[in-house]
Amino acid sequence: AAIVASCSQNDDIIPKDDLKDTPITVTAGVAELTTRAGYEGTSVLPTTFYLGIDQTGTSYDYPNVLMTKATDANTYTPESPLLWAGGTDKVSVTAATFSLVGAQALEVQADQSKADGVKNSDHLLMATTEVTPSANGISVDFSHIMSKVILTITLGDEFNQAENPISNVTFKGTLASRNYDRTAETPWSNISGVTATDITPLCNAYTAPATDTPNATAEYEVILVPQAVAADGFTVTFNVG
Repeated sequence: AAIVASCSQNDDIIPKDDLKDTPITVTAGVAELTTRAGYEGTSVLPTTFYLGIDQTGTSYDYPNVLMTKATDANTYTPESPLLWAGGTDKVSVTAATFSLVGAQALEVQADQSKADGVKNSDHLLMATTEVTPSANGISVDFSHIMSKVILTITLGDEFNQAENPISNVTFKGTLASRNYDRTAETPWSNISGVTATDITPLCNAYTAPATDTPNATAEYEVILVPQAVAADGFTVTFNVG
């Protein structure tokens, strides 16, 4: 009788969930970095971003936690502790380089002539994704949500020079700031009173004339807010010589 009772009690034992109440580690990555200038080495990762985790049980939900990158590693420290609710149920994870709460005014820099201007204009998002809890933590995979324009100028023979003769390149006719609501069917909307802003692009490269390429070329890159521009409203101006 004692043996039977003992076996019956063992059948009721619930295995321990080794992940419950353990800290969640977080790393990050950015898709298609080659499509953006100004990214080199560890600078490809945002220094801060906001993380949202929806788990079973409201005490383990983290809707908008600021994450800060370690100086020399791909690890992020939360402003408050993040713990797994358990290791059996999948969780929903969202992340962005801007707050996850409500509509946010996202803007691009007017001066993007330096790499930092491009990077600071390049807002990132990981849309809500199902993640399986793991001792390895969460890997946030960001995507770009802004628009990019590449301008390539091919110069005539009269401008065959060793140094770039082009100056004052300016993109005109676009709004530098719009509201973004990641949960809306149409996420982008205009902000009242915001007008078009002149934007200076980054010069990616200048190729001087050579035997096999007799014409010099210059390439420029600019990050813009996604938007519809009226006909004849978008222009690029520059000086040569």
